[in-house]
Amino acid sequence: MDGVELLTALEVGRLLKCSRSQVYALRRSCLLPQPLQLFPGSRGVRWLRSDVEAWILSTHSQQIEQTDPRAFVPIDIRKN
Repeated sequence: MDGVELLTALEVGRLLKCSRSQVYALRRSCLLPQPLQLFPGSRGVRWLRSDVEAWILSTHSQQIEQTDPRAFVPIDIRKN
């Protein structure tokens, strides 16, 4: 398991630029990849950095694909 990095909810929040409670809200709504349970029966969880980064990239690429290029129409504000 060389190169595997586990992140706490606080660290995931820093990557996502949100709070720790928002990370748990994303987890509950199944929008964020599910974390790994540290020990059977424990409440301690960690996210794989690679999973979180892949989720960020896939979410970002979906948002770009859903953006209508015609939505932005430049307006010439200069008066002739």
